[in-house]
Amino acid sequence: MHPLHVPAPIPDDDEERLQFLSSLKILDTETEHSFDRITEAASVIFKVPIALVSLVDRERQWFKSAVGVDVCQTHRDVAFCAHAILPKEPKVFIVNDTYEDERFKYSDLVLGEPYIRFYAGAPLVLYTDDGMWKLGTICIIDQKPRTLRDDEVLLLEMLGRLVVAEIELREKLAKKHRERIDEVHEGAQVWAKEMNTAYIGQVAHDLRTPLNSFYLGLQALSSTQLTTEQQGLIDTMEISAELMSLTCTKAIDHTKSTMGKELHAARAAFDIEKMLRKSEKVVLGYTHESIDVSYEFLIKAGVCKRIISDEDWVWQMLMNYLCNARKFTTHGYIRTMVSLSKSREGKSMIRFSVADTGIGVDKDKMDLLFKPFGQLQDFSGGTGLGLFSVREKAIKLGGACGVTMNEPKGTIFWFEIPYVPITNDEEGGDSSTSALLTSNLEWKTKDSHLKATNTGGEKIEAVQAVEIQQEIKANDGELHVLVVEDDVPTRTLMVHGLKRKGYVVHQAGNGEEGLEQMCAICDGRGGVREAITSMGEHADEKVTGLNHERG
Repeated sequence: MHPLHVPAPIPDDDEERLQFLSSLKILDTETEHSFDRITEAASVIFKVPIALVSLVDRERQWFKSAVGVDVCQTHRDVAFCAHAILPKEPKVFIVNDTYEDERFKYSDLVLGEPYIRFYAGAPLVLYTDDGMWKLGTICIIDQKPRTLRDDEVLLLEMLGRLVVAEIELREKLAKKHRERIDEVHEGAQVWAKEMNTAYIGQVAHDLRTPLNSFYLGLQALSSTQLTTEQQGLIDTMEISAELMSLTCTKAIDHTKSTMGKELHAARAAFDIEKMLRKSEKVVLGYTHESIDVSYEFLIKAGVCKRIISDEDWVWQMLMNYLCNARKFTTHGYIRTMVSLSKSREGKSMIRFSVADTGIGVDKDKMDLLFKPFGQLQDFSGGTGLGLFSVREKAIKLGGACGVTMNEPKGTIFWFEIPYVPITNDEEGGDSSTSALLTSNLEWKTKDSHLKATNTGGEKIEAVQAVEIQQEIKANDGELHVLVVEDDVPTRTLMVHGLKRKGYVVHQAGNGEEGLEQMCAICDGRGGVREAITSMGEHADEKVTGLNHERG
């Protein structure tokens, strides 16, 4: 170490911090794709050669994930991250030019490899009943001076929250696993697995809160003036969040199925072509390992592009197939086709098929694929719940799913659901459409006729915007919205987005506060206050219900 270099001071609570870090049992563990995906995204988004998830240990900083360096640790005395965890209030720590900063100009990491000139690190902060613990940072490093805009600082903070969410998820699963192993004996393994399944589902459910906050933050950024390049970076982050959300959904679906809870479909009209164009963006941005794979989609002649079904479920089912195809296909193509078919009972069905030229599946093992944890390759990664989730949703929608061999190589995964098209009214007078219910399922819609136009979703959104403005005028120029959300970052971003749309926004942190806000908003409007006051008598019961259903 250079004689003029001065290491970062040791925080007063460092011993307690180190004990908490050690309790997580994350130091010196193997690399994990969930963390590597975040550092890879950081490297691409900020166009830097080095991105790290760094944990500050007693005498070293250790890298849980690293892009651009070959070492797994450096001494704490030269660690930039040791400085980043010092401020009492966590914030992004930025060094625009190390040559101009007395703390770092003589550092071995500046004078020698990797020749750091720029550093920015977002602290990784976990909160417990015992306090706030700064474990390290997610940091980006460049070999030339630079600065960060405010929106880039926000993006780095968002990536930091994703890393923290991964650490918490990892720690909770590991802790619960250790607890169950200690509690059960060899004859109670089935019971332990059931409890772990329930806990995995709860953790996945809880993880949706930071994901929702992440989505809302991206939407807030998208509403500002962005360059094409910046919008592309936000699109990349949306893809990563989409895939994380899909993993959570699979875990929750499996837990519900295992515990005997029913899945409930929410049927509404949606555009198939719009969904397929979105799938193209996700598939092509999903991974960089396969550069010789093309993706294309086709809607067969005679298929109405707007149908009624559960859009979220259809998207999740399609993405499960496409992610698997992308994972196991290194050359050739991936093709999605939407066509019409008939069920065994003769009902009209719409079929989604995903064909690939990947490694294929042995015919005698195809039946295993749609069972829980039915993975045929040890190296496949993932949860083993994706195809099981597809099967459960397809059956619940009144359809089916399966897999066949693709010729000369690969597989064709398919699912089909009842075909309920929305076609233009034959009279064509007012651009209205009617839902043609072609199965004996009970479809729940607000009206028997649905509004649509030949110009698609953009026109509908424009009509909705006009209706909102009309409603605001009808309410003396103000339209009030009450946001009840206990997660502060999510609530803040929701309020920000609603205010930009012209609403008068009120906010509350729980159900009881929400009832009080409703009373204040509706004060003087006749029986509304009395009704709300009556609801307040059962506030504890209401709050319990809200907390149970949130997420």
